[in-house]
Amino acid sequence: MTQLENIELPEPPGGLVTHHPHGFHLLEMTHLVGHSGSTRGRVWLLSDPSSVRDAADGYLDAWLAGCGTGLDEEFSVWTHVPGSGREGSELREALGRTAEGQPFIDWSKVPLPDPGHVHLPVGQPVRWFGQLYFFGGTEHDD
Repeated sequence: MTQLENIELPEPPGGLVTHHPHGFHLLEMTHLVGHSGSTRGRVWLLSDPSSVRDAADGYLDAWLAGCGTGLDEEFSVWTHVPGSGREGSELREALGRTAEGQPFIDWSKVPLPDPGHVHLPVGQPVRWFGQLYFFGGTEHDD
């Protein structure tokens, strides 16, 4: 076995750019429940910011009910704009409580750019971070 020591690799020119031809948002609200990668929760592949906000707000209470019950949790949204790098936000940082104690996501704290003019067509799957995602919402209950 050969080891590379004191070798510094150059950064890719212009940063990491994904080459998917369509713009989209990937919203993930899941809990890792097994050492084999089993998850519970939902993942959405959507093409407009208002759908992302609606999906996250509608599932927030269910997601919070599962917090602390698994090995890890994913509560984030990623945006891909064709020809640009991907942009992600951890939604936990935008969690707040109303005066009545109800949880909510403060969307003013979440950068959610428009994914561009060439939106992902309905029915088009996307491979993202090594996983295959399908348009719309997918429920996980492994």
